[in-house]
Amino acid sequence: MADIQVDRMVQFDSLLAERQIPSKYHSYYKMWVRSFVAFCRKQGIPEAHPESLDRFMLALAEQGRAAFQQRQAVEAIALYNEADVGADMRK
Repeated sequence: MADIQVDRMVQFDSLLAERQIPSKYHSYYKMWVRSFVAFCRKQGIPEAHPESLDRFMLALAEQGRAAFQQRQAVEAIALYNEADVGADMRK
């Protein structure tokens, strides 16, 4: 899976707790983020590209992922992107 900046993942962990995502789901949220980052790198598209999430979601649907998994992935990636904004603001 993809390597992700440690400070960004720390911020992501904080957001999971802040948004009261049950801790039993944290590993799934992290898995979706790692999968998304790896997908973007493999496809050669920036994570921030407007179409990156749409392409990732299409890939999940093609894999037969359940609707709840797709929603969870979208939520995880949104929080991950929020963590990136938070990390930029602290610089």
